[in-house]
Amino acid sequence: MRNLIVILIVFSLVIQVIVAENPESNNKTPEVVTYNLIKENKIPMIKRSVDIRINRRVSEDELREIALMIKAKDKSPYERTFICYYLPNLIVDEGAWATTHFNPELEIKILGATENELAILGEVSTSDIEREIIGIWLDENIPARLVLFRKNGKSFIETTYKDSSVGTYEMIEKNTSRGLRFDDKKGSAFGDHYLINKNGELELRDDEGLIYIINKSD
Repeated sequence: MRNLIVILIVFSLVIQVIVAENPESNNKTPEVVTYNLIKENKIPMIKRSVDIRINRRVSEDELREIALMIKAKDKSPYERTFICYYLPNLIVDEGAWATTHFNPELEIKILGATENELAILGEVSTSDIEREIIGIWLDENIPARLVLFRKNGKSFIETTYKDSSVGTYEMIEKNTSRGLRFDDKKGSAFGDHYLINKNGELELRDDEGLIYIINKSD
């Protein structure tokens, strides 16, 4: 028991006190990692499922440490423990940013954009002077960078994925009481479209209503 307590204290210190400096020129110390339990479901002796809200993107090593702490907090034995992590702006059950599943061995998967991939997605080319940029958003659910722009009297959406692949599609733009709406020119069987709301957020909608909200890129 004493050894377990010591291990937990060490893990806690590793998570809460991060002293490694960012290699970039600004030399900022990374933000402390914090996380909160959103919900938890258990099937005794068989499975434990946990949803966690985490305050920022973390490395695989940090995910491993957090996962071990979460698993250790419940002393009951389970054949499997599934842990999903959501960044502050992500909706639970609509795509986790990362998972650490004990299945039964620990498997770590980062599904969303890492800090390095985010830096790539944040680089928007300004070489095309004919483009009028309407807005730029980061969709954590895909993940991808979305750029709405006008060119030669037409509207387009450019989607850049974390593997650097790019897709550009012509859109139909129109003003509505909710905000500026963009529909795929080719149409959609379910009425999928984008809407820029009054807060500058990009809403993904269909005929049934709001699907999720995409925050503006910093």
